[in-house]
Amino acid sequence: MRDQSGAGEIEFDTLDLSLGGAFVKSELFFEIGDQFELELSLNGATPLALHARVVRTSRDEDRPGMGIAFEPMPDAVRNAIYEFLNT
Repeated sequence: MRDQSGAGEIEFDTLDLSLGGAFVKSELFFEIGDQFELELSLNGATPLALHARVVRTSRDEDRPGMGIAFEPMPDAVRNAIYEFLNT
């Protein structure tokens, strides 16, 4: 993930992935509504460039992290995620 200015970069592991977004494992929490750019790597393929927004946070000891929504999502990115989820 990278903030909108392009400064700073943080790497997260994805616990859940859907066509609409993902849940990323993290003990570092952004604010709900924060927006950022990210690159999503699927099986070593060329990373997909996305714009995302934090929609929820979870401070649960067993599963801390953030729910993020991809918005807007280009058709090519949606198709790549769809193919990955269906393999």
